Amino acid sequence: MTTSPLAVIATDSPARVDLRAAGSKYTGVWHLSKPAASWKLTIVSAAGGKTVRTLTGGPAAGKISATWDGTGPGGRKVPTGTYRWTLTAPAADHVGRSATVKGSVAVRS
Repeated sequence: MTTSPLAVIATDSPARVDLRAAGSKYTGVWHLSKPAASWKLTIVSAAGGKTVRTLTGGPAAGKISATWDGTGPGGRKVPTGTYRWTLTAPAADHVGRSATVKGSVAVRS
């Protein structure tokens, strides 16, 4: 019996987010082909190439939803600019490589 590797089959991730309003956040949703054991979302400044935030989570069946409040190190709002994100998730059944998907979001602070 052959089992397929985990794949991200759809992404609902905004291309832009305006963080100037109180309580505004970036929320991405990634739909999976099968359950993931865990997940990691890394957000990097496109201008400087530095990681500004890493979010992690446990097991996910069907989808991963992650919310970033637009803050970086020290809890300060990140400056206006483009940020790249990478989502990585290993399969719960340990078959195949981890699923990885990348994208970007324009942030207005």
